[in-house]
Amino acid sequence: MVFTVCSNEHTVKLILNSRNPTDNSTPYNLKFNLRESISCPSNMVSMICLESATVLAPSMFGPQLLADSTNMFQRLIYQGAVQQGVAQDYWNAKNDAANNQGSLDGSTYDTQTNSKSVKTIFTKCLNMDMTDTDNVARFLLEFLMATRCFKITIKALSGDSFQDTSIYWSPTTPQSAANIGWINGTPITLTPATPTTAFTSAAPVTYTILSAKLKQMGQYTFTLSSVAQADYTAALINYTSEFRMAGKWLKLFGLDPGMNDATVTDKYVSFKQNTPSTSLTLQVHGYDNINIHSAIAKSGYASSSGMRQNYVLRTNILWSIQVVCEPFERTYFSNMNTAGKVSYFMPIIEDIEIYFTDDWGDIITDVFDWQIMPTFDFVLPDPFPEPDTIKRARMKHLTA
Repeated sequence: MVFTVCSNEHTVKLILNSRNPTDNSTPYNLKFNLRESISCPSNMVSMICLESATVLAPSMFGPQLLADSTNMFQRLIYQGAVQQGVAQDYWNAKNDAANNQGSLDGSTYDTQTNSKSVKTIFTKCLNMDMTDTDNVARFLLEFLMATRCFKITIKALSGDSFQDTSIYWSPTTPQSAANIGWINGTPITLTPATPTTAFTSAAPVTYTILSAKLKQMGQYTFTLSSVAQADYTAALINYTSEFRMAGKWLKLFGLDPGMNDATVTDKYVSFKQNTPSTSLTLQVHGYDNINIHSAIAKSGYASSSGMRQNYVLRTNILWSIQVVCEPFERTYFSNMNTAGKVSYFMPIIEDIEIYFTDDWGDIITDVFDWQIMPTFDFVLPDPFPEPDTIKRARMKHLTA
């Protein structure tokens, strides 16, 4: 169909915003009921475009994302290739007696090692400025201290003499009544001024030392592995540990939230003591793009998540907005022309539902502040050329 796009007296503009509800029950998918419906004549082409939008850029560290039921962080213990017991839940659960492990009472590391749940550790970031490198350093050190079994490895940077940087939890020695532990690291890259001076429990890696290393990085990319204590010996029998991460929270590391099942191969992230995880990039700068969805938009196509090999599918995406600011700052979009309108096929519109997705096509369930102005246009279609018009013109040209 050939048609001309132009705004006229039939153009309808709406201003929708997230501040309409007056209570705390605001859903992520707001539904607006129109007191006066928008009707499209059957002999006209109906189109909609996003004329402008203002968004308070959301952080990925959101309460709904961290509360999602798909989030998992598990430890599986093996004797040989045989799993022992059920998986330990590091995401939701903790071990109040974790500091007894490796202490004078002889407790081993067979039970959960974490004194805080991983969900609790990440929840502390909700009101923290994660674009501040010092705050990221504090967060990573708390993660290691509270879980008591992990190593973070940063690939060698320029000036590191091709030496990777590692920070990891170490047990307190000599043993005492409590084994709180401390954070050890690679002195040659963390403290290059004194490369031969090892870290100790009295002089461990601090947030200022780690922050200085993080400030050399364009983005915080690292791998996770478990420390030696996660593989233990009891009654002369050797046990090994595997850790698995899955669920919506993987977005915090730049990974596909479609990996949401810790029991299905390729649907989780796994690591062991000598087998580190895939590269994890902490998403402290929030979302790169936000897709606006509405049920009335039907002609937009988009690539879906990597778990489905980037198939291009029909969607109800009304528009995509690039986020050009840090979390909790405002980003603004303005459509400078009348092109790019999305057709819709509803003769009467009585309500409009709006929700948002990210680059993965995953719904953003955390509520954030926004205002958008969609514009509805109705235009008469231009007819196709009469039959054989091109053919007659070509014949005339050849015989001239």
